[in-house]
Amino acid sequence: YELTPFVNSARTDGLILRHWLKKEEARPLEDTDVKDAPDGEIQEQKLETEYRYSRYNTQIDVPTYDEATYNTHLQDPDWTKEETDYLVDLVKEYYQKWAVVVDRYDFQPRTATGQQATPPPSTRSMEDIKARYYAISAKVLSLHTPISSMTAPEFSLYEILTKFDPERETRRKELAELHLNRRRSEVEEEKTLLEELQRITLHQSKMQAE
Repeated sequence: YELTPFVNSARTDGLILRHWLKKEEARPLEDTDVKDAPDGEIQEQKLETEYRYSRYNTQIDVPTYDEATYNTHLQDPDWTKEETDYLVDLVKEYYQKWAVVVDRYDFQPRTATGQQATPPPSTRSMEDIKARYYAISAKVLSLHTPISSMTAPEFSLYEILTKFDPERETRRKELAELHLNRRRSEVEEEKTLLEELQRITLHQSKMQAE
C-alpha cells in the first residue's frame, strides 16, 4: 500500500485528501505537485483524479422557480415565499427524507426590517409539508413541460404529485397505528376469524362443485 493523494470529484473546493491504496490497483492517475501536510514540503506524487466513491454522491432534483413564477403560479395563502424557499432548501439538504425534514423543520420568519421575528409554535405536519412540496413540484413540472408533451415517466410522476391527499394520508397513518397497538387477544381473535373464513370458503367451493 502507498499513501496516495486524491481529489473527490463530488467536491468543488479542490481539496486534496489522502488514503491508502494498493500499488497494483489501476486508477486514473496524473503527475502533479502535491503539498505534503506536516512540513509543507512540495514533492512529486501521483494524484488520483477519479475517487471511486464519488459516484454515490447523488443529488435529488428539486423544483426551481424565480420570483415572477412564484407570484404568478405558486402562491398559497397559508405559505409565504420565504417559508416555501426554506422548505425546498430543506428537502434538498436532507434528500427528501420526510421524517428528517419534519424533525429539522424550524422556520424562523423575519419582519419587514429584516429582524428575526418570534415565530408561533410550528404547526406544520408531515402531511402539510409534503402537500405543499408536491403541489409546487407538480406545477413547476407542468410549466416546464406541458402535460400534452410529457413522456410516460413524467406524466406518471405528475399524477403521483397531484393525487396526494393529506387528509387520506393522515387517516391511513391513524389506522396503521391502531393496527400496531392491538392487544394479543385481538390478534388471536382475528387469526381465528380468518381461519374460519377460509374454511367456509373452501367448503362453499366444494359444495358448488358437487
